[in-house]
Amino acid sequence: MKKIYFFIVFTVLFCATQAQETNDSLIQLSESDTVFADSAEKKHSPKLAAILSAVAPGAGQIYNRKFWKVPIVYVVFGVLGYGINYYSSNYHDFRHLYKMSTEHPDWVVVKDNQKYSNLDLKSQRDFYRKYKDLSILITAAWYFLTIIDANVDGHLYNFDMDDDLTFQISPSYQTETKSTGVSLSFRF
Repeated sequence: MKKIYFFIVFTVLFCATQAQETNDSLIQLSESDTVFADSAEKKHSPKLAAILSAVAPGAGQIYNRKFWKVPIVYVVFGVLGYGINYYSSNYHDFRHLYKMSTEHPDWVVVKDNQKYSNLDLKSQRDFYRKYKDLSILITAAWYFLTIIDANVDGHLYNFDMDDDLTFQISPSYQTETKSTGVSLSFRF
């Protein structure tokens, strides 16, 4: 199973690097004229970023050149996976103990130096089942959030983040209403 996962991740990352190599692409103007495409004309695909992120979480962020997000994606998946494992194992333990206590009501159930009644076992079983299911739902939500993040970053990939932002305050006079005031203007 691990070999298949690594093969998929390798394939996705290879495709992402191939999609980034647009500087070597050629544009054919006529039969005799061939020019190199400059990097300003390359098309960044938000759809491809979302697909890559759906196939392998974090691959869409790599395609969008947001490398700093990849560790966050996998740390959150790791924490959620740990939560699923923890709650699932405790749920199975208490489910088994509750089942045994209902079949043998004269037994005393002791787990971790603590005695449990049938009602306590049922309560613990329900508690761990609730949080196991909640952890699974949060993991699914995180998975879809990483896909949405890759898509949004793909749309904003070519967004101009110019540092030329100005804010100007100046007095103003309205001739029509003969009133004075302050004019605020933003330039970006």
